[in-house]
Amino acid sequence: MHGSACPQRFKRKSVASSWFVLASASLSIMLYGCGATEPATHESHDTQSESTQQLFDINVINPSFETGVNTYHPSIKLAPGSNFQGWTIGGGGIDLIISLWQAADGSRSVDLNATSAGSITQFIDVELPTFPYTVYFSMAGNPDCGGGEKRLRVEAAGQSQEFSFNTTGKTRGNMGWQNFTFSFVPSATRIRLVFRSLTDGACGPAIDHISIHTI
Repeated sequence: MHGSACPQRFKRKSVASSWFVLASASLSIMLYGCGATEPATHESHDTQSESTQQLFDINVINPSFETGVNTYHPSIKLAPGSNFQGWTIGGGGIDLIISLWQAADGSRSVDLNATSAGSITQFIDVELPTFPYTVYFSMAGNPDCGGGEKRLRVEAAGQSQEFSFNTTGKTRGNMGWQNFTFSFVPSATRIRLVFRSLTDGACGPAIDHISIHTI
């Protein structure tokens, strides 16, 4: 073989081990050249995995209710059939909380009861039907009517799950937000996401910080 030889890098310990090391080194030289090592591929795999994860995540409009209504009031009632930045109001209406109490994310949240049980709905496009997704959200409850259990139901793609939160000992300054998840598998490229109160009266379950991701 013509040309300059690669410098010797290995120390002999035994004939067998020296043969194995030299054979491995020769193969590396033939494939990648002198002084080179096999290129690592795990970083590109990680990048591809991150890209796939981003592709299949679902975009929720106004997930923390920070846009859509301009007011200086600490809260405002939104009637059934009205809309605000991605969400449609149903049932008995809702209270959009601007600054009345501590939010889980940002400064706003939603009380799902205005004077009775209400709901919010958003239609969302799905990148990959039949692929499992998980709804993440924060839940608390309106503490102004005293302690008690607040219940709601999350619905997506025809599937649902109920959740509860106890407001005992909670205040406007210490809402005690808790994080919950709900998993579902869509069967179409467009789904309906609903948060529905199951609590009577004017003090309902509070929600905030909604997102949907692949499992």
